[in-house]
Amino acid sequence: MRIIKEPEVRKVEILDAAEKLFAVKGYEATSVDAIIKAVGLSKGAFYYYFTSKEEVLDKIIEKLVSEGVKRAEKIASSPFPVLQKLIAMIVGIQFRDEYKHISSIFQDEGRIEIRDRIVALKKYDIQYISQLSPCFGKVVEEGIEAGLFSTPFPIESARILLCVGFTLFDWDNNFKLTEEKGKDATVAFLVTIERVLGAKAGTLSEFQDLFIKNIFEPYFQILDGNIAEKQHQDIFTEDILNILHHSGIV
Repeated sequence: MRIIKEPEVRKVEILDAAEKLFAVKGYEATSVDAIIKAVGLSKGAFYYYFTSKEEVLDKIIEKLVSEGVKRAEKIASSPFPVLQKLIAMIVGIQFRDEYKHISSIFQDEGRIEIRDRIVALKKYDIQYISQLSPCFGKVVEEGIEAGLFSTPFPIESARILLCVGFTLFDWDNNFKLTEEKGKDATVAFLVTIERVLGAKAGTLSEFQDLFIKNIFEPYFQILDGNIAEKQHQDIFTEDILNILHHSGIV
């Protein structure tokens, strides 16, 4: 007997099946026929819900973006002080599993896979920054009310900082920094946050060591093989770990 399911339920099933296949076989090696077989649909039914495999990937990216934004919203609404929330949000963003998950979909290092990976990650970055900016902006507005920040453009300032942070700290794909240069970049980024948000010089200086310990050092420990990528939360400082636990990130 044929089981009739709601369209949204069926679409979720297709996306879940495709996401698993992409992770195992890679995006390029996964055909529409393979997705159809995994779900148990006809080809006509697949194309009723999606126009192509590319649209399936786009919807998966949208879902991953939504999951990341929800975690950031939990940080923004948490009871912690403004500066801690600001730093925790940046830390949480840098270790977002969604980004790594999208990268893993493109397993082959061939030219087509590399091109598709770059396109997919760019789509992810644009969507994530666009949707995350208002959430980040709320924390900035909270800081303005507390007298910590002074900017007439909280959301726009948040968007600028997200763009800078996404580019600067994507060390795997953009800048290959040495440890010394990486630490300088980390400190410079905190100074940039102060200036963009109109904070007093030194407002974030107390977080320099914390920021380096939670973003910079884990990256190089993973790179050197001293810790597994999934163990990065084990070296988070207690202040940040409390916020990330509260927000469901780790």
